[in-house]
Amino acid sequence: MSWQVMKKNLMFNVFIPTFAGRGGYHTEAPNVDKIDVKQVVRYAKECERLGYDSVLICDHFMYGKDDEILESWVTMSTIASLTKRVKVGSWVFCNSYRHPAIAAKMAATLDVFSGGRLIFGYGAGWFKREYDAFGIPFKSPRIRIEEMDEGLQVIKMLWTLDEVTFKGRYYRLEGAKCLPKPLQKPHPPIMVGAQKPFAIKIAAKHADIWDLSLIHI
Repeated sequence: MSWQVMKKNLMFNVFIPTFAGRGGYHTEAPNVDKIDVKQVVRYAKECERLGYDSVLICDHFMYGKDDEILESWVTMSTIASLTKRVKVGSWVFCNSYRHPAIAAKMAATLDVFSGGRLIFGYGAGWFKREYDAFGIPFKSPRIRIEEMDEGLQVIKMLWTLDEVTFKGRYYRLEGAKCLPKPLQKPHPPIMVGAQKPFAIKIAAKHADIWDLSLIHI
């Protein structure tokens, strides 16, 4: 279980493992012997029944026991479709894994379908073995954080502006539109995972929620 403070209100959020068993440091779900999609849904519904504010899903491709894990966006969409009140969030989406404009579009759509229940957790990435396995360049921590910073700029612009032209160091857009917009205004709450000073500055710049637990950068 994790907690954050948003708008001076204490929130209680439950992390639901979508992977199984003991996979080593930071990849453990000791009470889950194997992936069970029915159990994931049951946990989410029980969290809603008990009054928790949100359920959170991690964003990885290889994780936990035998590197087996459910994909995050599909899982979050499924949970959102089977619940009514509890918010659904990411702990946290990795900027390196998707172009931020694509992430913005996916998030806006999920916020619409869920009735405005998305918490958009975002981070710079840390799991090098996963990067290497999928052929994703594992850049220096500073560059990954700079890319996350620029990515969040792109995402917020797409969520709030009718049309976006952006020319940054890492990303470029020309007349891009993200319609329909998210239901939450001005946009879904952004949670940034950051622990070290440079990353914390980016969190202070963009985040509504600061996640400081078990973050590597």
